[in-house]
Amino acid sequence: MGKTDEILKRAFIDAQIDRLDCPPHRFSAEFEQKMQRLIRSQKGVLKLVNTVYKRVACVALAVIICLATTVFSVEALREPFMEAVEQVLVAVKERLKGTRADNIAEYFTDDITQIVATNCITSVPKEYVIASPQKISEFITLLSQTYWGEPLDKLESTEQYVNYRFEFKSDNKTVTVINMCGCFGGLYGTAEIVTDSHSMFFNISERTYLDILSFTTQKYYLHKSDLEMPGKERCLAWQTGALEGLTGKEKESLCKTFRALHNHIEEFLLGRVSILKEPDSIYWGIFELERDEVFVDPITGSQGIDNTYHIINDCFDSLIETAKAEKLKSAIAIMKADFERAIKGRDIGSVFTVHEVIHDYDYYAVNYPVYYELQAPDWGGIDEYFGHLENAYN
Repeated sequence: MGKTDEILKRAFIDAQIDRLDCPPHRFSAEFEQKMQRLIRSQKGVLKLVNTVYKRVACVALAVIICLATTVFSVEALREPFMEAVEQVLVAVKERLKGTRADNIAEYFTDDITQIVATNCITSVPKEYVIASPQKISEFITLLSQTYWGEPLDKLESTEQYVNYRFEFKSDNKTVTVINMCGCFGGLYGTAEIVTDSHSMFFNISERTYLDILSFTTQKYYLHKSDLEMPGKERCLAWQTGALEGLTGKEKESLCKTFRALHNHIEEFLLGRVSILKEPDSIYWGIFELERDEVFVDPITGSQGIDNTYHIINDCFDSLIETAKAEKLKSAIAIMKADFERAIKGRDIGSVFTVHEVIHDYDYYAVNYPVYYELQAPDWGGIDEYFGHLENAYN
């Protein structure tokens, strides 16, 4: 085998040597003239273009490819890179045309680069910048979902009556301002649109008004769960345990009070979530007042009495006193303690959690099957279950 390898090796070397011994080739005079003209043409500017500049271009292209490969392979770098490359202009005027907000389209432009939102209902106004085209578009979609109607009464607005301000900017120039001036519960909200030469007031739906106010902060959902509703047998077993030891009259009283508690806390959250998201909201002060004490609105100066906090605690106390089953009595006491802690801690998210517990006990234990003598504050909760009964009775 070794001899065979050696023979093949020598044969290969001999073949290469023979190829190198081939006689030199002489090119024709015509070919030589063409080559000389080509060499002379590479001098001056053309030489730079065809040599150095091409090399620089190749190097630059290689660097761009390398950078792009790095940037687009890392999400943290990719998104800022894309936002920097993209021309951030949102055609607000065009987006509003043909929608329910068509009549206000003329007050906007098609070159909006950001929206600056200012929360004026906190002790120190907070500012949020809406800069991405996607978020600006989402906000415009929100504006387009309601009709902007002229108020029946001429309303007067000043700086102190503004709850929230939204400044639409093109580069650094403010071109349009929307002032959110107040909401009349269950009816509508009032907004002012200000441009260089105009100031107009509009009434919009209460739902859209509240959604606009909460656009820049965390969203809370009164009823949102992916859990399946418990079956009939389990609910009846929970109900039997919850109502254990009660007389007919006591049972009726407890069931009605639990439903009243559920209604009050839902109305509390539906009406106040947009103004209580920030712990330093000026409206948290209403829950620090004694029963029947007058609250003076820091923005509008209007006066009123709101005993919602005390009414909810009254319901808790009544239920604790009426309940005979220790598990239910203990559960209600925990609900009350959590509610008071959330209010004193100015934590609206924890109030939503307390509502979830009350919701489950009301619909799937105390008042099972679900019924309503009056309209529910939010019908969306009829088919929702948050799972708070699983550990209580299993």
